[in-house]
Amino acid sequence: MLKKLIRLNLDDMGLVLGVVGGLFLLIHVGTAVILHFFFESEHSSLMISGTVLPITSAIVILMISLGHTLAAYTMAVKFSQTRRRALGLTLGLVGFEALCSMGLAALLALLERAVAPRFWMWLTGADGLSIGQGGHSFLLTAGDNPLLVEDFSLDWWWFPLLAVAAMVLGLIIGAIILRFGRRGGWTLWCIWMICCFAPQILPWDAHWFTFPWQYMVTLGGIFALACLAWSVWYLLHAPIKN
Repeated sequence: MLKKLIRLNLDDMGLVLGVVGGLFLLIHVGTAVILHFFFESEHSSLMISGTVLPITSAIVILMISLGHTLAAYTMAVKFSQTRRRALGLTLGLVGFEALCSMGLAALLALLERAVAPRFWMWLTGADGLSIGQGGHSFLLTAGDNPLLVEDFSLDWWWFPLLAVAAMVLGLIIGAIILRFGRRGGWTLWCIWMICCFAPQILPWDAHWFTFPWQYMVTLGGIFALACLAWSVWYLLHAPIKN
């Protein structure tokens, strides 16, 4: 049944893979143009696919997780699937598409690391290569006209973490919208606006948090698990109108 559901949603792969792949091409075409026409004397470049692509993939996964929770899950229930089975199929579909999207992001980040610096050396005519990361520079090949490449890639564990977090967040948002409708959607939008603008408006200098960041992460994790548990419970009992 899951294979059939994946085949029925193959059109989503255009979004799942196209956004990540298209952004990778855009980044490197732009970088090549800048290096060729604007950096004739000073040779330096940035490797950012290892940061930009997983974040972009997480946004895509959030969108498909939300969309499938609102559409695929409810459709499966309407077609006489049990709520438990419908939720399992929906999570399986989202997991497959998340694996494809984040997997492509990881592969393209590795491709950039393996190929891009040498290509940039050829493009700029540099005869040496130095990789900078975390404020430190590592000389790979010496030369009179070296190319400095700053690496801003995330650690490998960020890729699965972002994928799972996006899936969970999409599921939670979908459950809230199914339960509360427009009120839930507007409430989430207001919360998002508060998170965006509150740090700039509130006087944090006068009321600074003294809690260690480990406590904040722990509290955030507990809150997220509670929201996930409620979302799963509600979806297993949600009234779906035919």
